[in-house]
Amino acid sequence: MRGILSLSAALLACLGCRDGVAPPPAPPPVVDRIDLEPGFCFEGEPVHPGVIDEFSGWLSDGPMISGIYLDGAYNSDRYFHYKVERWGNWVYGVFDAGNAQEGFLRYLHHGRTPGGIHVIEAHQNGGGSGVFQDLIFLRFEHEVVLENGRVRARPLLRRVGGFILGDRDSGTVRLSGSTVFIGPSHHRREPVEIDLSQFDSETSTEEQDVKEKYWAGIRERLRIFPESQKFQKIGWLLWRHMHPPGSDTERAVTWIRIWPVEGIDKVYAAACDWEPEWWGIWVCFKVEDGRIHWVHGGGQDEQSVREIRSIRVPGREGPVIQVIGTTHMGHGDLYFYELVGERLVYRGETFGYDSHKDDTLIEGGALAVNVEDFNLDGHRDLVLTGTVEIYDGWKEESPIRRVPVRKVLIWNQDSAEWIQDKSLRLGWDVYPSRE
Repeated sequence: MRGILSLSAALLACLGCRDGVAPPPAPPPVVDRIDLEPGFCFEGEPVHPGVIDEFSGWLSDGPMISGIYLDGAYNSDRYFHYKVERWGNWVYGVFDAGNAQEGFLRYLHHGRTPGGIHVIEAHQNGGGSGVFQDLIFLRFEHEVVLENGRVRARPLLRRVGGFILGDRDSGTVRLSGSTVFIGPSHHRREPVEIDLSQFDSETSTEEQDVKEKYWAGIRERLRIFPESQKFQKIGWLLWRHMHPPGSDTERAVTWIRIWPVEGIDKVYAAACDWEPEWWGIWVCFKVEDGRIHWVHGGGQDEQSVREIRSIRVPGREGPVIQVIGTTHMGHGDLYFYELVGERLVYRGETFGYDSHKDDTLIEGGALAVNVEDFNLDGHRDLVLTGTVEIYDGWKEESPIRRVPVRKVLIWNQDSAEWIQDKSLRLGWDVYPSRE
């Protein structure tokens, strides 16, 4: 028990003891711990009374703790001095013999609303005559955290509200649906009704449980690259931005690959896959002061994105984002978007990725992109070069020949796009069906 009285004790101690009020119950005898009814246990054990006590608050501060991680509470040093016992419908935390503190904590679980809010009646006794009582409204959640460079989900008990009952309150407490009914007592002349529906989910309890388990699984599988702590945090911020409450669970992102955008601080491009390197999209976004300021998505015809690069093109307002799309067979176009302020503007595309070894294969997968004023008109063009390996069937280990290739995308002032000039191609007859 804390050395300072709880907020409820301090506010109500001035009422004094009333005649006819029953003395506090004696600490219970030691009994074997048994499970609570389903609904307020964690991993088969009653939620620790020390956890419940944390939500009441101190005299000097009031309630300050909004959530507590449940994993490890029973074996933690923080609560080592409690014996957890069950007496009737109450769960007790009794101080070990020889502990300098006296008294006990106990709580009663009144039930759960349709939307998942648990109504807990908590009592505190510091060894004297007072038993200070609160109602606390709690919800089980999973919170995704970044710890030691790894993103993972942790089980969290979150406080959504409470009500001070007072010292040895004699009023009855009852939960019906989403409404808590509190009877009159020597602290209250009139009964009180508390409507918790505004905190309830619109889904049923079963639907909520299924959804929470689903999202917990998604969060546990989420992988973010690069694996440095900086990018783990950035990736998680993006994931949360893309998946607000109530979002579609059918396409939850499970892989995020992030690339800094050259020349712009705190702006990034990311490939976001709901099936790793098989189905996905890509976006540009800005992160500053621990939050996402904006996100804008581009596009590709292929099922997913192989890689994203940024190019500085003299004369362009913003950096050019090069996206390498890929089909399930390993073919794809190179897409070019200009980042203008907070918007991605389409600037052109052409075939330039082949990692599928059938008869042909682009060495390194994708053509290299060089920036130069190829036709000397004062505007920078994109010159794509590379080497195509020719195979006599996919089973061959080595190519039978290697062909240098070139494609030139000329800047078109009228359409504000880079458009391929086919007359400038070299070696491209190795891809007769590809533009």
